[in-house]
Amino acid sequence: MPAEKRQRVITDPEDDPSQAHRLPPGVRMGGEQGYKRGSIKRITMTNFMSYNYASFCPGPRLNLILAPNGCGKSSIVAAICLGLSGQAKLLGKSNHLKDFVQRGKDTATLEIELFISKERTTTIRREIHLNSSRWFIDGKEKREGDVQTLVDSLNIRLDNLTSFLPQEKVANFSQLSPVELLDQTEQAVLPQVVVQLHADLILLSKDLGQKERVLEQFEKKAQVLRNLNDMDERDVVKFEKRNELLQKAGIYCLKILREVFYHQKEEGMRLREEKQKLENEKDTFKREKYEPSEAKRSELQKAQKDADLKHERFEGAKKKADEDHTRYKKEYSKVTGEIQSLIEEEKQLQDREQGRIKELERHQRQKASLEAELEGLTTSDQLRADMETATANAKALGNESSDRWKQIADLQECMEQSRADLDEVSSRLRSLRDVKKVRLQRVAQRDSQVAYVWRWIEENIGQMEKNVYLPALEINLTLGDDNHAKYIEQAVPWSFLYGIMCESPRDRELISAECRDRQRKSFSIFVRAASVADNQEPTRLCNIGDLHQVGITHWLDQTFTAPTAVMAALRDQFHVNWMAVARADVNPDAALAVCNDLRTIFTPRDRYQMLKSRYGNRERSTKVTRLPNEGSGIFKDNTAPDTAQKVRKEEELKQKIVELNQQLVTEKNKEAPLRTKREEWNQKKRELQDQMKKWESVKRQIAQKVKDIQRLEQEDTERDKKRICARVRVQNAKRVNILENIQSCMERLVDTTLQQGLTHCNKLELQQKWQLFEDASKEVKSQMGLKEQKFVEADTAYRRVIKDHQEKKKEYEQRKRDYVSEWFKDLPPGEGSQKLTAALQEIMVSDLTALRDEESRFREEADQIVANPQKVAEWKQRKKEIDELDAKLVSQRQVVSDVKVQMDKKRDLWLPQLHNALDGLNKTFTEFCEYAGIGGELELKPKVDTNGKELPDEYGDYHINLKCRFRTGETMQRLSGQHQSGGERAVVTILYLLALQSCTSCPFRVVDEIDQGMDESNQQKMFLKMLESSASDQAPQSFLITPKFMPNTIPENASNVDIFFVMNSPHGLLQDTWDTASQCNRV
Repeated sequence: MPAEKRQRVITDPEDDPSQAHRLPPGVRMGGEQGYKRGSIKRITMTNFMSYNYASFCPGPRLNLILAPNGCGKSSIVAAICLGLSGQAKLLGKSNHLKDFVQRGKDTATLEIELFISKERTTTIRREIHLNSSRWFIDGKEKREGDVQTLVDSLNIRLDNLTSFLPQEKVANFSQLSPVELLDQTEQAVLPQVVVQLHADLILLSKDLGQKERVLEQFEKKAQVLRNLNDMDERDVVKFEKRNELLQKAGIYCLKILREVFYHQKEEGMRLREEKQKLENEKDTFKREKYEPSEAKRSELQKAQKDADLKHERFEGAKKKADEDHTRYKKEYSKVTGEIQSLIEEEKQLQDREQGRIKELERHQRQKASLEAELEGLTTSDQLRADMETATANAKALGNESSDRWKQIADLQECMEQSRADLDEVSSRLRSLRDVKKVRLQRVAQRDSQVAYVWRWIEENIGQMEKNVYLPALEINLTLGDDNHAKYIEQAVPWSFLYGIMCESPRDRELISAECRDRQRKSFSIFVRAASVADNQEPTRLCNIGDLHQVGITHWLDQTFTAPTAVMAALRDQFHVNWMAVARADVNPDAALAVCNDLRTIFTPRDRYQMLKSRYGNRERSTKVTRLPNEGSGIFKDNTAPDTAQKVRKEEELKQKIVELNQQLVTEKNKEAPLRTKREEWNQKKRELQDQMKKWESVKRQIAQKVKDIQRLEQEDTERDKKRICARVRVQNAKRVNILENIQSCMERLVDTTLQQGLTHCNKLELQQKWQLFEDASKEVKSQMGLKEQKFVEADTAYRRVIKDHQEKKKEYEQRKRDYVSEWFKDLPPGEGSQKLTAALQEIMVSDLTALRDEESRFREEADQIVANPQKVAEWKQRKKEIDELDAKLVSQRQVVSDVKVQMDKKRDLWLPQLHNALDGLNKTFTEFCEYAGIGGELELKPKVDTNGKELPDEYGDYHINLKCRFRTGETMQRLSGQHQSGGERAVVTILYLLALQSCTSCPFRVVDEIDQGMDESNQQKMFLKMLESSASDQAPQSFLITPKFMPNTIPENASNVDIFFVMNSPHGLLQDTWDTASQCNRV
């Protein structure tokens, strides 16, 4: 268990206002003299790593921080780094900021006050949260970039090991490669502008190498292409000769197309003249003969049309007269039929009068019969009185029966509820038995012997005098929280949970004898009998209600149930009634303040045990034990009370169901006679209702017969006879009018038929004239058709020639364009066409046969020349690539030259300044080494190739060889872990840092435990040298952190050193008992 940190005397000013201006030990009182711009004047830490709150003010020169290991010296180094925007990875501890926040806290605060001038200081404040940070400059919230800008402006370089060397990085300094050592040294001794020159030279050197390699690749590729073109030169000459012949053949081919084009043009002009002549002849014949014939044709067609219209008009009139005649005939037949129907109706009226007399007599006889039947029935008033009596009696019996049925329903509902409760209890008992079986199986997995013995006990339970328990099976969780199972397993030993507990010594002897017989005993058997006192409320350390406010919810024995004897044993032996169960956010200190006797607190993650020391003033400490994420699972699935209670409840419910069933049978027997009597009264009521319905039916039939008799007596047949005679007279008048209309229609029909015959004769005469005209006009149409046919043939021939002429023209123009694009593609636009036209004009031959012969001759000569077109294409492509590469070579050579000039300028600015700085640093380092009794030097070297030749242009490989010699006669060796011990490397490192101190302008340096490997002599020398180098007015502020310090080391007149003693350990001296004066005298 980790030791508890001792409470510091320096308190947070927010907690104690009286301490706000109190200066902690080690603060200088000498004013502002000696501080440089960017020096640290104050460091304050709150909840940071091992510090609750601490604040101290370093001096302007050497600050010596002393303390044993584990007191928090390196925490001060971490505070400087993180408080000035440094990265956590620079410390070599952790890359996560949350790891620097004190355990149990949410926020850590760092505050660093930097010296700017005598009139002004700047305070940087950083609040470190678990997942983020906040920055403040002089109380105003800023971004981290603003803080980084301020730190850079003060020339604070936390990433340079020569100015900031944490404990975890001390070994890394001696392991720096020569190139890395040069980089760190440049950062320390040269201005940033000069350092940037070196970085630019490295980039330019890499860029130059890449450009020179590209230039070399271009030159090689161009030479290869030239060699390939020289090999294919003959094929190119032959290909050009062949192209010359094909070019001439192409010109003759164009000449042939041109001549064909001109011949077609002349033929088209001839056909156009012939077409015009035929068109004139056709128009003359049409005007003199064809058009007059067509005019006469139109006249005859008009006369025929008029005759047809007149004939159609007379035909329509005839048809209309015929339709009217037919319609009037139908109306006459209809009126005649209506008259006949009226006569028939009059005959039916006479027959109905005879039937009415017979129907009246029949209704009178039925009425007398119904009245006699009505007198024999009971009166309606008597029937209604009897029905009311029967209804009242049935209703009273029904109400009494309903009350009985309500009692029966209540009994049935109660019995159903009891049965449901019985099913639930029985199911729970089965589940509990199954859970015990499952838990016994888990016990068997842990200890098969105790499981075997428990099964033997269950089989022989009748031999036991009293109850026997296996505690692991009897403990049942009650609050539904699985964490309580972990608490019980942590609080109660396994020997008790997996042991056998008896209430009788005789039972223990019986079980022990069985174990001896079977040789099975790997568990404990103990006796604890239950008593009356065990059922009383157990003693408590304090009231649980007082502990609720600090996060404690229950006592441990309140989270489970167990048999009385088992629970009493747990309270007596393991004090589960004094163990507290709390939430995750419980505060143990606050709980102790409420209940000072509290000993154990369980949370879901930890177990807190409050212990008192057996010595001295019996101080109290808290032991924190991390609990497992899950328990063993033995109590995982049982949170019910004991089984016996469920069994008793099951028997009670069964007895209750039997009693309810007996009551239900009794109530049903009482209700049956009531239901029988009610049915008898209901039956009598239905009989009375039937009698009432029959009386009402006879009454209604008599009333209906009276109405029928009255209706038959009121009927009058004479009125109907008069109405029929009047309708017959009207229909006879209609029939006379229809006959007159039929006569008129016959007269119109005869007149229309006569006029239609005359019109037909006129139409036949016109048809004869049209036939004579048609014979005469056929000859005119035939002649007109011949002329139009000749004109169409001439037009078709002309159009065909014109189309061929246009196609030849397009072909000729396309061939010209193809020829120019093929043979004159390198010439400017327009010049190729002019050259082709001139070549065509030079050919004086116009005969097509001669032209074709010349074309064939040139093509045959070209075919005899064999050349590889692919090689020629490749030759031209390579020629194009060679020209492009030549242009690129010129450009690339200029770029390489410009880079070299730029590198020479930067080298002339960088290298002399570097040599000057290293010469001064080497001189100082050599003097410091001589002071320490060793040899040492610095050496700047460029890269060397395998032949030993220096490569001064490889600026990325310039390096420093830090050499040293510790024994006389040895040669200088480069500082490394292979040649020097840890103490020797520490001596050389601190000497080198001291030498850098005189050459740099950084505001402060930090060195953490660099003297760990030194002996006392070297440690004293190094400290005196640091003290001496810090005496200069130009020396920066220095921090030396060490766990050891020898007395009589600081000279009496030393005024440039501040000593700080860190008292932050639980095992160190108390600040209240520290005598600063006596300790300073010892030093």
